[in-house]
Amino acid sequence: MIEINEAVQILVEKVRRQNDIEVVSLLDSTERILAENIYSDINVPDFPKSAMDGYALRSIDTKGASKDNPIEITVIEKIYAGDFSTIKAGEKTAVRLMTGSFIPEGYDSVIKQELTNYGEHKVEIYEEIPPYNHYCPIGEDVKKGDLIFSKGTKITSTHLGILASIGRDRVPVFKSMKVSLISTGSELLKPGNKLEPGKIFSSTNYIIASNLLHNGIEIQNLSISSDDIQGLSEQIVSNLEESDILLTTGGVSVGDKDLMPDVMKHIGAEILFHSVAMKPGTPVLAASYKNKLLLCFSGNPYASLANFNVLFWPVASAFYGSEDLQLKRFKLVIEEGYLKKSRLTRLVRAKEKQGKVYLVDKVHKSSVISNMVDCNVMVIQRPNTEIKPGEEIEGFYLP
Repeated sequence: MIEINEAVQILVEKVRRQNDIEVVSLLDSTERILAENIYSDINVPDFPKSAMDGYALRSIDTKGASKDNPIEITVIEKIYAGDFSTIKAGEKTAVRLMTGSFIPEGYDSVIKQELTNYGEHKVEIYEEIPPYNHYCPIGEDVKKGDLIFSKGTKITSTHLGILASIGRDRVPVFKSMKVSLISTGSELLKPGNKLEPGKIFSSTNYIIASNLLHNGIEIQNLSISSDDIQGLSEQIVSNLEESDILLTTGGVSVGDKDLMPDVMKHIGAEILFHSVAMKPGTPVLAASYKNKLLLCFSGNPYASLANFNVLFWPVASAFYGSEDLQLKRFKLVIEEGYLKKSRLTRLVRAKEKQGKVYLVDKVHKSSVISNMVDCNVMVIQRPNTEIKPGEEIEGFYLP
């Protein structure tokens, strides 16, 4: 039995790094990993613009203005968003503007229309305005030459918007990791079939697959295998031919039908480890076959999710060279819940809300996943320590 950190280190050293790059459309880059540094070729905005509907003016011309002592200024032009003007500021002049409009040269401030009489040719100013009031300067958001995003960034909707703002319609990304998943066990049925006596529907592979898809990883194959060494061996080899990594659930413990160790020997795979000091999910196997990794998780639903989260995401991070795929960790205070000491590191389902952590109800069985619906974190219970309210504890957010 090895510690979690040791298992992770073994996997990270074995994983094949992705060097293949493709250029995709802006929208198709969502959830993908950036393959190059991105610099801006333009300023955003590329012109001084108004942040309000109002009037561009010289701030000095508003000195002393108030409701009781309005200052009258001549309106010399009206500019809408998208228009451009070569007009220049003159003393006691103003330009009527709409939000997002270009501010002509020489005007250093914008007064919102509510502080005027909305005049068309002459406008009364009811408040003294400081320089650069409601004024968006050139490059306020992004400056030309700025490093926008670094290689290895996971592209989210916000990244997408910023890339669009600098005019990017094509994005260089690493080719997606391709993963196949096999759930092993003669008792398993694919959802949609008729439930038979002694059978259960395969479920964990769908949770894992959804997590992968949400992070821009491609699912090459999602299948079930019966407990048969020859058939399972052929299925694994076939899946690995078109995948970067293979994930399996079930068959890793010590029962008569826990065949994964025998299957690894049958196909000639190198077993990297076969037991990790974690609870649940102690029986977990990792192997290497033709320079590709196989991660074989527990068959119990929650245990397999614990295996998946602590072992797979470091592998994905190393594959892409991206820290953005590492689980986001925290140190927070337990608000509610108690667990007695555990001999091994224990991963506990929980909910984080407003900086505090709440353990779920008393059902912490590896076979139960229905109470994970409201869970957004896993708490790490260190060996030989209790979990109780008021104590700070470490954990990570679920992807």
